[in-house]
Amino acid sequence: MSATTPIQVFTFGRFRVLKEGEPLLAMGETQKRPLDLLKTLVALGGEAVPEEQICEALWPDSEGDAAKSTLGATLSRLRKIIGSDAVRTRLGQISIDSRHCWVDSLAFGEAIASVGRATEQGRAEEAYTAMQPVLSLYRGPFLDGEFE
Repeated sequence: MSATTPIQVFTFGRFRVLKEGEPLLAMGETQKRPLDLLKTLVALGGEAVPEEQICEALWPDSEGDAAKSTLGATLSRLRKIIGSDAVRTRLGQISIDSRHCWVDSLAFGEAIASVGRATEQGRAEEAYTAMQPVLSLYRGPFLDGEFE
């Protein structure tokens, strides 16, 4: 985990968000939809996720313009909760900015890729070393019970 990253998002096991090391307060209704947006963004890979895909996931019954407007308002609320630098938008896509927001499942994916590269190149000791952070990140099923 990056100790210098102001936001840490834990998705394995129980979902939780730390801001500067402190847990966000209980998720009231004002935080529910923005945090649903964060969960959806993470579940869809966290990088260059098309706005349309997020709208379809969160507001499947809404018309295009209404969903896009709701996404804009929800994104604004999310930025107020976790910080404006944690999530960026560009050309109709939304991404988590890893300089400001660390996500366990994204770090898990990067570590697995590192293990795979070392294994493919026959560097067993390096693969074993790279596997250690992977094991420490996994705390249970991804977003366990969050979308039921």
